[in-house]
Amino acid sequence: MKDELLKVLEHSKKYTIAMADAMPAQDFKHQILDGHWKFNELINHIAYSIIWWDAESISKKGLAWDPPKPADTKDDMLAYVNEAYGTLKSSLENTEITDDIVRGFNEVIDHTTHHRGQAVFFLRSKGIVPPEYGY
Repeated sequence: MKDELLKVLEHSKKYTIAMADAMPAQDFKHQILDGHWKFNELINHIAYSIIWWDAESISKKGLAWDPPKPADTKDDMLAYVNEAYGTLKSSLENTEITDDIVRGFNEVIDHTTHHRGQAVFFLRSKGIVPPEYGY
Protein backbone atom coordinates (compact mmCIF):
# COMPACT_ATOMS: atom_id res chain seq x y z
CA MET A 1 0.00 0.00 0.00
CA LYS A 2 2.80 2.41 0.89
CA ASP A 3 4.40 2.00 -2.54
CA GLU A 4 1.08 2.77 -4.23
CA LEU A 5 0.56 5.92 -2.15
CA LEU A 6 4.07 7.10 -2.97
CA LYS A 7 3.43 6.46 -6.66
CA VAL A 8 0.22 8.52 -6.55
CA LEU A 9 2.06 11.26 -4.65
CA GLU A 10 4.85 11.42 -7.23
CA HIS A 11 2.32 11.67 -10.05
CA SER A 12 0.48 14.46 -8.23
CA LYS A 13 3.76 16.30 -7.65
CA LYS A 14 4.85 16.10 -11.27
CA TYR A 15 1.50 17.28 -12.60
CA THR A 16 1.14 20.07 -10.03
CA ILE A 17 4.62 21.37 -10.82
CA ALA A 18 3.96 21.11 -14.56
CA MET A 19 0.76 23.10 -14.11
CA ALA A 20 2.50 25.81 -12.08
CA ASP A 21 5.50 25.87 -14.39
CA ALA A 22 3.27 26.40 -17.44
CA MET A 23 2.44 29.92 -16.25
CA PRO A 24 5.14 32.35 -17.41
CA ALA A 25 7.00 34.11 -14.60
CA GLN A 26 5.71 37.51 -15.66
CA ASP A 27 2.12 36.25 -15.33
CA PHE A 28 2.51 34.42 -12.02
CA LYS A 29 0.46 37.07 -10.23
CA HIS A 30 -2.32 36.92 -12.83
CA GLN A 31 -5.78 37.47 -11.36
CA ILE A 32 -8.94 36.60 -13.28
CA LEU A 33 -11.42 38.45 -11.08
CA ASP A 34 -10.90 41.23 -8.57
CA GLY A 35 -11.26 40.01 -5.01
CA HIS A 36 -10.23 36.43 -5.89
CA TRP A 37 -6.93 34.60 -5.77
CA LYS A 38 -4.05 35.40 -8.04
CA PHE A 39 -2.32 32.42 -9.67
CA ASN A 40 0.60 32.55 -7.22
CA GLU A 41 -1.85 32.61 -4.30
CA LEU A 42 -3.55 29.48 -5.66
CA ILE A 43 -0.23 27.66 -5.97
CA ASN A 44 0.75 28.82 -2.47
CA HIS A 45 -2.55 27.45 -1.15
CA ILE A 46 -1.91 24.08 -2.78
CA ALA A 47 1.58 23.86 -1.25
CA TYR A 48 0.57 24.99 2.23
CA SER A 49 -2.44 22.66 2.21
CA ILE A 50 -0.15 19.70 1.54
CA ILE A 51 2.05 20.70 4.48
CA TRP A 52 -0.98 21.31 6.70
CA TRP A 53 -2.70 18.02 5.80
CA ASP A 54 0.53 16.17 6.41
CA ALA A 55 0.82 17.70 9.89
CA GLU A 56 -2.83 17.08 10.71
CA SER A 57 -3.47 13.66 9.14
CA ILE A 58 -0.21 11.89 8.33
CA SER A 59 2.64 12.87 10.66
CA LYS A 60 0.14 13.99 13.32
CA LYS A 61 2.45 16.82 14.42
CA GLY A 62 -0.36 19.36 14.25
CA LEU A 63 -0.19 22.74 12.55
CA ALA A 64 -2.33 25.84 12.85
CA TRP A 65 -3.88 27.05 9.62
CA ASP A 66 -1.59 30.02 9.00
CA PRO A 67 -0.34 30.02 5.40
CA PRO A 68 2.66 32.18 4.55
CA LYS A 69 2.37 34.92 1.96
CA PRO A 70 3.15 33.63 -1.53
CA ALA A 71 6.77 33.67 -2.61
CA ASP A 72 7.81 36.63 -4.72
CA THR A 73 9.14 34.65 -7.66
CA LYS A 74 8.00 31.72 -9.75
CA ASP A 75 11.19 29.80 -8.93
CA ASP A 76 10.67 30.28 -5.19
CA MET A 77 7.03 29.22 -5.51
CA LEU A 78 8.02 26.05 -7.41
CA ALA A 79 10.60 25.32 -4.70
CA TYR A 80 7.87 25.66 -2.06
CA VAL A 81 5.68 23.18 -3.94
CA ASN A 82 8.61 20.75 -4.10
CA GLU A 83 9.21 21.24 -0.38
CA ALA A 84 5.56 20.55 0.41
CA TYR A 85 5.54 17.31 -1.55
CA GLY A 86 8.87 16.31 0.01
CA THR A 87 7.44 16.81 3.48
CA LEU A 88 4.47 14.57 2.73
CA LYS A 89 6.65 11.96 1.04
CA SER A 90 8.98 11.79 4.04
CA SER A 91 6.04 11.37 6.41
CA LEU A 92 4.55 8.58 4.32
CA GLU A 93 7.89 6.79 4.11
CA ASN A 94 8.25 6.91 7.90
CA THR A 95 4.68 6.16 8.95
CA GLU A 96 2.79 2.92 9.38
CA ILE A 97 -0.01 3.00 6.80
CA THR A 98 -3.41 2.71 8.49
CA ASP A 99 -6.93 3.41 7.28
CA ASP A 100 -6.73 6.87 8.87
CA ILE A 101 -3.48 7.62 7.04
CA VAL A 102 -4.98 6.51 3.73
CA ARG A 103 -8.05 8.67 4.37
CA GLY A 104 -5.88 11.72 5.14
CA PHE A 105 -3.75 11.04 2.06
CA ASN A 106 -6.83 10.78 -0.15
CA GLU A 107 -8.15 14.06 1.26
CA VAL A 108 -4.98 15.98 0.39
CA ILE A 109 -4.78 14.45 -3.08
CA ASP A 110 -8.45 15.27 -3.74
CA HIS A 111 -7.96 18.84 -2.49
CA THR A 112 -4.88 19.29 -4.69
CA THR A 113 -6.74 17.93 -7.73
CA HIS A 114 -9.59 20.38 -7.12
CA HIS A 115 -7.22 23.35 -7.09
CA ARG A 116 -5.21 22.12 -10.07
CA GLY A 117 -8.50 22.30 -11.96
CA GLN A 118 -8.66 25.96 -11.02
CA ALA A 119 -5.09 26.39 -12.28
CA VAL A 120 -6.26 25.10 -15.68
CA PHE A 121 -8.73 27.98 -15.82
CA PHE A 122 -5.99 30.50 -14.98
CA LEU A 123 -3.77 29.13 -17.74
CA ARG A 124 -6.54 29.10 -20.32
CA SER A 125 -7.46 32.69 -19.44
CA LYS A 126 -3.93 33.63 -20.57
CA GLY A 127 -4.25 31.59 -23.79
CA ILE A 128 -1.96 28.84 -22.45
CA VAL A 129 -2.76 25.21 -23.16
CA PRO A 130 -2.32 23.39 -19.85
CA PRO A 131 -0.06 20.36 -19.56
CA GLU A 132 -1.79 17.23 -20.74
CA TYR A 133 -3.04 14.99 -17.97
CA GLY A 134 -1.74 11.47 -17.97
CA TYR A 135 -1.67 8.75 -15.41
